[in-house]
Formats: sequence, structure tokens, C-alpha cells
Amino acid sequence: MNTKITILLCAITFYSCIGAPTSNNVDENKDFPLYDAMFFRGKPNLESEGLRPFILLYEGRLTKRNDAGELVLDTEKVEKEAIKAAQNPDVVVSTDIEKWYGDSSISDEELANRFKSLFDLFKQENPKLKIGNYGVAPSNLNVYRFYDKGKTEDSLLLARWRKNNERRFAAMTHADIIFPALYIPEPDIVSWEKDFKTTIEEIRKHDSEKPIIVYLWPAFYDAPWSEYNRLIMDPDLWKSILEVAYKYADGAVIWASPVDKDKNGIYWDDPKVQAVWKVTQEFIKEKELL
Repeated sequence: MNTKITILLCAITFYSCIGAPTSNNVDENKDFPLYDAMFFRGKPNLESEGLRPFILLYEGRLTKRNDAGELVLDTEKVEKEAIKAAQNPDVVVSTDIEKWYGDSSISDEELANRFKSLFDLFKQENPKLKIGNYGVAPSNLNVYRFYDKGKTEDSLLLARWRKNNERRFAAMTHADIIFPALYIPEPDIVSWEKDFKTTIEEIRKHDSEKPIIVYLWPAFYDAPWSEYNRLIMDPDLWKSILEVAYKYADGAVIWASPVDKDKNGIYWDDPKVQAVWKVTQEFIKEKELL
């Protein structure tokens, strides 16, 4: 997720946006917000089509390097973004600081405290604000499995995945919304749904109340060596992904890169993009989300 920062404001209240946490029993009448974080070039505003905007802030707008070269919060930057966000008192914010997750020099407690400091700075400007960070928590199990390539027995792979997620769950304590990324790396919807369900169950072991708003991408995960790297997926697969998300989660952020694996631009009027958008429109209509 290393595209140009885009700030989008949610114009409706948090709980009407995200609804209450859901169980595995699908409520066909539940509110299931779809947030627009697609960066396809030439994409119009899609609020009238049923997609809800929100604020997405990448780490470049929130952090700096200190004298020791460490990535730390830039209080001045954060305060500026918090003031902007506070212009809409009912805004939903997703920050995206990922480098901290893999920095072993940062303890789990310090990681949690850093996110608390970040979120608190926003709430100083708007106490009503609801905020979370991309990938808190846990990490993408299906991508984790894809990189493993079947080398590890499933029980051991899950144990290792859970161990690696401990620091993320520590940070989750201070978030209002849980924003796991559930991108799919290959067209194996059966494996993906199984891992999706496991992810939701794992989150609920740590928190039974907070809404789970999943990040989805209508293209395949960008593993550099993969034959599927960043390819826009078949619309039937995208439909299945939306249905699985609706079954288990409380909403979704639809994110999309503006470039393909060769850094060529992907445009809104591309037939493949329009095919997945048509499916999304049909999903919104079928679930009465508009």
C-alpha cells in the first residue's frame, strides 16, 4: 500500500457506517459498509453508487526519522492531520504504519504505546473519532501460507502465524476498529475463505466487540515472483470474495493500486476494472447497501 496519500471523509456516523460486530450467521439485512480506497486513475467519486469514503493516512504523513534513524511519530504532522479530520466530527480514520510491525527493536509494549499515542493525538482534536491502523490485527494468513508454499505442516504454520501476531494484537487494544488485510494471492477461494474464517475467529479471541472492517483488493496480492502479481481478478472470483467478507466481517475497505506489476497505470475505464466494478454494484444492490 505505497500509493499517494488520499484523504477521504466519511459523512455519516460511525455506528451507522459500520454496524455491530457480526457472527458467522449471516444477517441478510445487516449494514455492511464498503469504503472507497481505490486509486485507479480517472476514478470518479462513487458515494452516489454506495461506496463510503474515509480517511486513509500513510506513514509518510505521520512519521519521521529521528537522529538515530528510527521511524517515530512526527507530532506536528499528526496534529495537522488530526485537525483536518476533526472538520468532520463523525469521521472514520485508518492510519497505515507498517514498518513498526517488523522492527524487532520495538517491544510489544512500546509498539502498543506508539499506536496509543497516535490515536490519542487524533482524539484530542475529536473525542468522537473512531480510528484503527491497517494490519492491526493480524497479518494476512492466506498470504503467509502462500509464501510458505506448503513447506510447513498446517498446525505449525498456524502456531508460527499466531506467535508473529502477538505484537499486533497488543497494539489492537487501543484501536476502535480492527482493519485486517485479507488480500488473495492466487485464485483459490476455498483456501482463502478458510483462512478468512480463521482470521476472524482469531480476532474474536482477543476482542469480541470491536467492528472488523477488512481490506480487500480486486487484484491479486503483489508477491513479486507470482504469476498473479497485481492482476485484476475475474469478476466471478471478486463476487465470491465480497460474499465471504459479508458472511464473516462487519464491512470492507476496497483498496486498489493505480499501477500494475510493471508500474503501468491502471485506469478506471479498463474493461477488467469495469467488470469487477459491475459485480460490486450488483452486490450493493442485492444487499441493499445504498
